[in-house]
Amino acid sequence: MKYFYLLLLISCFVVYSCNSNNPVTPKNETIQNNYVKIDSVQSGTWKFQIQSATSQTLNYGYNDIGFKVYNNGVEMTTGYVKYNPVMTQNGGTECSSPVSPVFNYNADQHLFTGYVCFTQYSDTGKTWQGFYDYNGVEKIDSVPFTVYYYLYDNIKTWTDATGGHSYVLTLINPTSPTLGLNSYSVMLHKTDDNINFSEVDNATFGIYVLMVTHGHSSSNNVNPVTQGSGKYTGQINFSMSGKWAVYDTLKISGSDITNNIPQKFNFSVP
Repeated sequence: MKYFYLLLLISCFVVYSCNSNNPVTPKNETIQNNYVKIDSVQSGTWKFQIQSATSQTLNYGYNDIGFKVYNNGVEMTTGYVKYNPVMTQNGGTECSSPVSPVFNYNADQHLFTGYVCFTQYSDTGKTWQGFYDYNGVEKIDSVPFTVYYYLYDNIKTWTDATGGHSYVLTLINPTSPTLGLNSYSVMLHKTDDNINFSEVDNATFGIYVLMVTHGHSSSNNVNPVTQGSGKYTGQINFSMSGKWAVYDTLKISGSDITNNIPQKFNFSVP
């Protein structure tokens, strides 16, 4: 028991120390469904253009992104893109974030599509650099970029006291909750070094939806189930306006990996 509380105390210290009082706030509000160009990097004849379907900036938490790749102005439409974001903290310690293992070409979007879930945002002590790889043919390394502070409550990290693995739970939606039923989508990743992250598809979710002010739940909530590639989808019902909390208990092979302390996302329903 003492060991558990020691782990909990350490994890709380790590979360506190990794966040700064001087985050960089986003330039724009969240957008949905349409990809927009947010940045580009170039080396010689090669160019990677970065687009996003979730915002006009790269933000803390979930980002639905895609790449266009050009060589001598000719757009590439085959092969793959690999993207590796690396953060350096105070000029020394490095970490990464959950990211699509491979960005494959999506003919409908005319992009190499995937995601990145940033677990840290840029500030005076944290700098991000991007590493880009097209099909193993062309690589562009160490390009600085900014991750903006946005929707602080949309990502949770913790360490399983029994298994010793660290987990990242990222909210995909709802980002703008409404009265009634809302699709509830999250991503789950595991890491042992905060550099390499793997998608977890074999977790079992139990959710509890609480109306904070009145202390009651709601009906018709559906526990998230795996959709593959680390994504889980269910339903949550906000039956009245106000402050709500969604508590997530996660099990793998029957073992509670949330240490009997459910992870919580907060929502404000207009």
